[in-house]
Amino acid sequence: MESDRYTHREKLALRYCDALINNPYTADEGMWEELLQEFTQAEMVELGHYIVLRIAGQRWIMSVRAQHGELAEFLEQKAKSASAAS
Repeated sequence: MESDRYTHREKLALRYCDALINNPYTADEGMWEELLQEFTQAEMVELGHYIVLRIAGQRWIMSVRAQHGELAEFLEQKAKSASAAS
């Protein structure tokens, strides 16, 4: 990433996020060495946890066929449909 818009630390975090999204195997020893030069182990746990929660959340939203930003409305409609069917 060549942009001056992000710091070196932010670019590393974005590379890690990209790896977790596209191919977790690319988060290899080399990437971890580089990440641990900028982040503590606790920060890496927090960063990884946040990234995978966001990924899983987005995939779950896709699985229920809701669009981004529409989940509350989608769940309300499902509840109304279930109540009407009872």
